[in-house]
Amino acid sequence: MLFALVAEASVTKKDSLLAWSRTAPNDSVLASLYAELSFEYRLFNNDSALYYANLTIKKAEQLGNERLLATGYQRKGMAWKKMGNWKLAHEAFYEALRIRERHGWLVDVGRCLMDIGNTYLDEGIFLERDTNDVGAKQQYKLALQHYEQAFDKMVLANDTAWMADAMYNIGNAHYYLYNDDMALECYFQSDQWYIQIGKVEGRADVLLAVGLIHHVYGRLDSALHYYSAAEQQYILTNNIKNRIPCCIDLAELYKELNAHEQVLNYLLLADSLALVLNDQSRRIEINENLYAYHLSLNDYEKALKYFRRYQYIKGQVLNEAVKSKVNELHIRYQTEKKEQDNQLLKQENEWSREQLLYSYLGGGTLLVLLGLIFFFYRQRKIAQHLAAQNKINTMILEQDKKYFNAIMEGQENERKRVSQELHDRMGGLLSTVKIHLGNLGNQLKKQSVQYKTTEALLNDAIEEIRKISNDMVSSVLLNFGLVPALRDLADTINSTGKLKVVIKTFGMEERLSNRVEINCFRMVQEMVTNALKHSEANTLTIRISRKANQLQLVIKDDGKGFNPKLVEQGKGLGLKNIDRRVASLGGTMKINTAAGSGVIFTLYIPLSND
Repeated sequence: MLFALVAEASVTKKDSLLAWSRTAPNDSVLASLYAELSFEYRLFNNDSALYYANLTIKKAEQLGNERLLATGYQRKGMAWKKMGNWKLAHEAFYEALRIRERHGWLVDVGRCLMDIGNTYLDEGIFLERDTNDVGAKQQYKLALQHYEQAFDKMVLANDTAWMADAMYNIGNAHYYLYNDDMALECYFQSDQWYIQIGKVEGRADVLLAVGLIHHVYGRLDSALHYYSAAEQQYILTNNIKNRIPCCIDLAELYKELNAHEQVLNYLLLADSLALVLNDQSRRIEINENLYAYHLSLNDYEKALKYFRRYQYIKGQVLNEAVKSKVNELHIRYQTEKKEQDNQLLKQENEWSREQLLYSYLGGGTLLVLLGLIFFFYRQRKIAQHLAAQNKINTMILEQDKKYFNAIMEGQENERKRVSQELHDRMGGLLSTVKIHLGNLGNQLKKQSVQYKTTEALLNDAIEEIRKISNDMVSSVLLNFGLVPALRDLADTINSTGKLKVVIKTFGMEERLSNRVEINCFRMVQEMVTNALKHSEANTLTIRISRKANQLQLVIKDDGKGFNPKLVEQGKGLGLKNIDRRVASLGGTMKINTAAGSGVIFTLYIPLSND
């Protein structure tokens, strides 16, 4: 029950902040809400975190509020850090540091130095994964330097809690620099301070870090002791978020101890905790581990179960990402519209005050003059209002375009993901089953009808998965480009004998951008499918040509055509979807058709930004 309440609070906080931001009584409160929104969004939506950080900075500058301004830059640095843009993260953090140093805010200065150290540490981890050990070591040293500076500031401020946090971070830097003895000294020192101030959560992180060092050195009993102690501390503080990686570490440890039951128990516990927090990224990682572990135990039934769950969660994450992106675009539009409306309201108030002033002025000639001034002034205000409304309408159209692009990108990513999973996972699993069936066949009579039928069905399944995988994402398109993919599509259709497809190209020696190639290929696929289903055509010709900064795509068939009114109504033959793809590329489409005379689609796609 308590877990459920924690999860509900985590979900609703962002929504509450958004609601409050729309009814904030003044700009100071609004800037603080923007800062909090940026902090909340950093966990799952980096673009929104950056967006609200920039709004915080803008409002703080208007208010002349230096503390809020520093907070805005700190939030901005956190967003860039999450995106992996280390340069811009450092720029934002250093700007926050300069403001805080100017005012002598010791604790805030120390926190900023730790943020900078964390950025250097993350950059080092990234470089180390990329096998750039020299660059990684340099970043770890910079992280250590900033952590030590932060510690000095906390000592001056006499803040034991932040001294302990800084010392813990110094230990982390030493760990990555392979100074394990020094790391342990720092961890134990920070642990003493955590005990002194009663900060149980800090102790749990230290115990987990110490356990990790013992685990690395193969001291499994000591690692188990510290991991278990850390888990107990996380339970006491109800820290579900940090308990999850602790459970995963325990599962990895029990793997080395060949304690299969404990491995599964801790992985399932980690999955249930991640479900409470709705941490889908963790659930993807955990269910992939469950799938791989069951596969290593030759338990194919459970391996398939967790593989399907792994796939399902990944699909959910992708769909939620698209929905979240669309929702955020809408929220940004509403926020910007509110600010524009406020500006228009201020302008109207100024106009009303000036109008009141004019009413007190006398004199015939003066009144005529003022009347003219008022007329032109009002006309200008009307023009400004219309310009603002046009801007809003343009924003709406841009929002629709971004929404469609987000959906198309999401669909294409999902095609790639499912195709890859079918090929790598299910294909590999079925191939393994085939090997086992072959081994089993050596012990049975391979001539039996039942064995031959099973083998044939298995071969058919493997071939069908290969075909489905290829249909979802053309490997030819990804590896060789649009023209080879269209020729491959034509060969496939021609082999059926139902329709003859002819490809003609001009000026297509170089590849186009990935976005243009995918959209053009999908549109041609749609048109070929329509021709097969509806046109009763014998021949379909695809002509693609590139001239200067424009791509021309012509698809012509000799079928029965269709009623042009369907085009005007946006119905039938999937034309609406094709039209939106063309619009998303900034292009245009013309359709020439009539009943009984075939159809010609002509698409013009600009390539100036290709």
